[in-house]
Amino acid sequence: MLVKDYAQAVQDFPKKGSYIDETFFASLIPNEELLRNVSCPTVVAHGDADKYVPPSFHYYLKDLFRKKANLSFPELVKGAPHSVTVACGPEVVKAYGEAYLAELQSGLPIQIGIAH
Repeated sequence: MLVKDYAQAVQDFPKKGSYIDETFFASLIPNEELLRNVSCPTVVAHGDADKYVPPSFHYYLKDLFRKKANLSFPELVKGAPHSVTVACGPEVVKAYGEAYLAELQSGLPIQIGIAH
């Protein structure tokens, strides 16, 4: 769910017999806010096989932060699902590694971490 959709979701969920509020998520801090506050060089990578975060969200964030020099958005990682683990297979793990290395070679001193 995009931040811009949250208010509408709060209204729509009861109509569907459900409920949503700030306790619905472990952290309701939107990605947009988290990235706005990042001060160290950071690579934001997504996979093209993610069933939770569509490629459009990657491009939305990339466009939103296009002027923030410490954030880098490599191309979508082919075959990568939402959580990249060894179970994804060596091709996907290698593709993520190559995306990070490409960013390192571009001169961006990145800090590698996992955000959930």
